[in-house]
Amino acid sequence: TATGGVIHVFPRRGTEGTSAQARVGLASRAPRWANASIAGGSETLRGRLTLGAERSDGYSAIDPTSRPLANPDDDGNHRRNAALAVDATVAKGHTLGLDLRVLSDRVDYDSEFAAPADVHHGYVLQHGAALRGRHELSAGWSLDWRAGEAEERRRNTAVTAMGESITSNVVHSRIAAVDLNGSPVADWAVQFGAERVSQSTDGTSYTQTRRSTNVLRAGLSHDAAWGSLQANVRHDDTSDFGSATTGLLGGLWRIGGGFSAIANVSTSFTPPTFDFLYYDCLPFGFVCSNPNLVPERARNREIGLQWGDDDTLVRLTAFAARYRDKIANDANFIPQNLARARNDGAELTGRARLGAWRLSGEAVLHDPVDEATGARLLRRAGKQMSLRADYIAPTWSIGGTLRHVGERPDVGNVVLPSYTLLDLGARWRFAPQWELQATLDNVFDRAYQPTAGYNGRQRGLFVSVGWHMGR
Repeated sequence: TATGGVIHVFPRRGTEGTSAQARVGLASRAPRWANASIAGGSETLRGRLTLGAERSDGYSAIDPTSRPLANPDDDGNHRRNAALAVDATVAKGHTLGLDLRVLSDRVDYDSEFAAPADVHHGYVLQHGAALRGRHELSAGWSLDWRAGEAEERRRNTAVTAMGESITSNVVHSRIAAVDLNGSPVADWAVQFGAERVSQSTDGTSYTQTRRSTNVLRAGLSHDAAWGSLQANVRHDDTSDFGSATTGLLGGLWRIGGGFSAIANVSTSFTPPTFDFLYYDCLPFGFVCSNPNLVPERARNREIGLQWGDDDTLVRLTAFAARYRDKIANDANFIPQNLARARNDGAELTGRARLGAWRLSGEAVLHDPVDEATGARLLRRAGKQMSLRADYIAPTWSIGGTLRHVGERPDVGNVVLPSYTLLDLGARWRFAPQWELQATLDNVFDRAYQPTAGYNGRQRGLFVSVGWHMGR
């Protein structure tokens, strides 16, 4: 399968009848946010409008004690967004939809390649529109299509002793896709699809300003009492990196007594993004792209055993991945291709329902390494674990998440220590249409660095009030 590329955002759809909801919140370090939506309509015409805004004073992104050239001031952000989704049933079994969205985001950030008094701002404006349709052709067969375009305008500003420096560019994306889904015989399902994605930019520093990708895909799945099978194949033809065919073959076998065995093999193809290839950071005093990148390719294998019933599921999975030309940032955050890399490991996941309690957790042990050197890949923890417990009563709930990230190597032969964080949350429905929610992140205010020199989130209390009407 292919990975990376254009991100598609699908807003919540409208429903029959009328519903509305709103939420406002405040937090320590001065974040405040508000969002609201209203939806309604009939069987033939439905819509939903969503609006939101968020503002935060933030904290210093870079730790000035380890990066003395960084500005120690707080780095905040200001985000606003709106989305509209409309669906119309034009005839029985035939639905058309329209999606519109816009988002603006201004963020302050630090640069370790700067001076303590330097100020950096980033601004992003995104907007997009898409048309979609779904058509029931006959019993068990349907045709889905979508066509849309999006634009992202980006501007970065650096104010230094040398004056103001600005870089900006616009990235355009267009997509057209069609999918045919059906069930030719009982318990078997097939899917055929075609897609074209086009991207372009007006960035004057980009040595290549256009890319297009044509995709053909097919899938087959089978469900039976003994288990299930799935097979997918995909062919990508890119204008700048040629073509590649990838696929997935997997299955589940119900052994009995609640036990099942799972296995799958797959391949992937990941072309580098425009930014990885060409984005210009030279006005800020450093390089952050690599025009010599080639696509990343991988082979993945998984085998697992799970047990479950109506209230419990436990799964143990062993996996092995082999990469060729893996794309990874080097010590200077410049993307590079690693000739060969691998990642072998195991994952244990589980969830359980015990009366009013909801329990879940996962643990991953793996070893992502550069095969040429045998060294662990930068900023990759060998183990990660999380546990969550919630008590859910009719009008209130309370819960928490414990998360552990193991040590990991970083630039300059630094090994960042492991850290463990506890987050708590509670919710109270104090009236039929009203709800109070509170979360406390990083309860013990642990100081940690996700990446060398960069601060993790500090302890923060977030409180919000929500209202809803209808569904």
